[in-house]
Amino acid sequence: MSKTLTQVKKNLFTAQRLVEKYSPTMRFKPVPSNWVEFARLLIIQSGDKFTNYNPYPYQVELDKTFDSHPTTIGIKSRQMGWITYAAAKGLHKAILNPAYTAIYVSQTQNDASLIAHTVRKMLQSIPEYAVPLNDNLLVQRIKNGGTLHFRSPGPNATRGIPSVSDLFIDEAAFIDDIELLYGQIKNTQSMVGENARTLIISTPNDRIVTGK
Repeated sequence: MSKTLTQVKKNLFTAQRLVEKYSPTMRFKPVPSNWVEFARLLIIQSGDKFTNYNPYPYQVELDKTFDSHPTTIGIKSRQMGWITYAAAKGLHKAILNPAYTAIYVSQTQNDASLIAHTVRKMLQSIPEYAVPLNDNLLVQRIKNGGTLHFRSPGPNATRGIPSVSDLFIDEAAFIDDIELLYGQIKNTQSMVGENARTLIISTPNDRIVTGK
């Protein structure tokens, strides 16, 4: 087979994938409205292997709490799966609601990128239910769905985002000026009203603050 013919076939394959990705008539399987049922469709990394996400009982209870209260605060140890929950929760709501917008705020931009990778891997594991509309990991738009933003703390954390449904803050105890950041982002939730939700999680911070 000539190189030219090989390249033509490769281009046709690429074009077909683009049509499938961006076609407005592309049909997806209906996504379960129950978060636990949705979570079990996802493939996640667990240790040195990939497996279906089967939420722990405490994650199921966390989901009930998150849905029932405007703000949920969790103090945790490491490797408890709270970020996995937050990633799957935001993704679920974004798939179900085209008007949905969430912000994930992490201690550093690298941490934000890690959460963004987790969400993208989850999304890629369910192509029959949803696909990404763009390639930007830090601003993930879901085809026929909402948008997820992944940012580090700072004065630009909410720039360009007029209305936020859900806010997820990771390692909040280690973020400087967390009160100011929280106030800024909460202002962007005002248009959502009583449906807005916030999840603040962190491992304990043992820094001692002293003064004269």
